[in-house]
Amino acid sequence: MTSIQNSQTSEKMANTMVWLTASLLVLVWTDASAAMDPQKVFKYYKAMKTKYPLNNMYSMALRIQGPNNNEDPSSFFQGLDSVNNVKRVFQQDRVFVSDRVMAARPRPNEWTTDHAEARVANLLRSWYNQNQLNRDWILFYVKASPCATKCADPKHPGNILGEIAKLKKWSRFAFVFSDVFQPNPNNQNAQGKVFQFTEEDQKNALKQVAKRIGRRNIFRCNNNTCVKCFNKNGIDTFCISG
Repeated sequence: MTSIQNSQTSEKMANTMVWLTASLLVLVWTDASAAMDPQKVFKYYKAMKTKYPLNNMYSMALRIQGPNNNEDPSSFFQGLDSVNNVKRVFQQDRVFVSDRVMAARPRPNEWTTDHAEARVANLLRSWYNQNQLNRDWILFYVKASPCATKCADPKHPGNILGEIAKLKKWSRFAFVFSDVFQPNPNNQNAQGKVFQFTEEDQKNALKQVAKRIGRRNIFRCNNNTCVKCFNKNGIDTFCISG
């Protein structure tokens, strides 16, 4: 083998190593957050829904002291603003912001709708503090899972993927939803048919979210349990149907 061939071979090997290293860094960065215990997430989810019994579409973020403090959710929620305070801010079409709670509803504008979760995620920077980022954890809740054709579509200019990626600032967080999103059944096309997302659509939407925040801490919760959406077999059917 000539020196030129040796040089070319070495260059190809070096390029391959760079590509592999970059790929591994992406994987590590994407799933760098600590895995949250579903039981712990469920306790705080239930307490949140009790403290803030809100209807219709909304998003809420909680900054919870941790990991060793306030394991009893009731002690965390006792000092927080009342649901009536949150509702008053909603009536003014603003985002509710306090030291421990953020919440918003969707806001229609002339051309589109500002998503509730994007409005909340946009303001997470007000909680950025290195001590808090390492000590506290975030429960980020949105009533319905991100939709496949806008919220979780990386090609759509109105997607929320860049906003929710801000959750990675914290070493511990949980992204939680309770309903699997489907379009309003009153919105019919010219043939009188209602468009519905398939399970494959729902899978693709969750995969796009996972690309931004990792797979470990995406949950669907209801009155009985919180389920991790991603497992060794792929995506749990609980997170894409019903």
